[in-house]
Amino acid sequence: MLTKLCEYYFNTILKLLNILSVRTFQHFINKKGNLIFYSSYYVGRKTIITYSESVMRKQILLLFFLVLIPLTGFSQVEKYKSVFTLNFIRYIGWAEEAKQGDFVIGVLKSPKIAEWLNSQSAGKKFGYQTVVIKEFNNVDEVTDCQVLYVSSYVNFSRHAETLKSKLGKNSLIITESEGATDYGAVINFVVRDNNLKFEVHEANAQSLGLSISSKLANMAAAIKK
Repeated sequence: MLTKLCEYYFNTILKLLNILSVRTFQHFINKKGNLIFYSSYYVGRKTIITYSESVMRKQILLLFFLVLIPLTGFSQVEKYKSVFTLNFIRYIGWAEEAKQGDFVIGVLKSPKIAEWLNSQSAGKKFGYQTVVIKEFNNVDEVTDCQVLYVSSYVNFSRHAETLKSKLGKNSLIITESEGATDYGAVINFVVRDNNLKFEVHEANAQSLGLSISSKLANMAAAIKK
């Protein structure tokens, strides 16, 4: 069990290293249960192989730090983005059309954001409207909603016009891609100096018949565009 766990996390690290390096990383478990790993790279026609050995328990701890801690960090960022998103809607002046029926927040290609939004909005209302979270797996699935959250896994600059044609004329578009406000996003999450921030584009909001409260635009994490 311990060996399989070690191999799983080590393979995860190897995949990351292989993306970032021309070296080829390989490993095996010796008879004593120690993890042997080596990297090979090419010099001319020769293959140079370097070896190092670590006790399995120490290697497992290292792999946990390398893999689990970053994943936890990413999860926290997604949680904060979800919290921000639910708060954004309270600082937007909505058109009358958007106040009819359920208040729908669509999430495009971000299962974790959708999961967080569902957990935080379950059973809650926005004014008299029930908050509903809809998850879309691709651009073609997108339907009209008051808010559309577009993940960075979508090339927003390429699909911006298609997405806007699928939405109502008063839909708020939230993204997490550099330069997205140039293509119509009203709010765009960015990282500046290792801090999560969000760009607010008031002209884009006005073109959609939306108004942004000064309380939102003046938040410490806000960047006016």
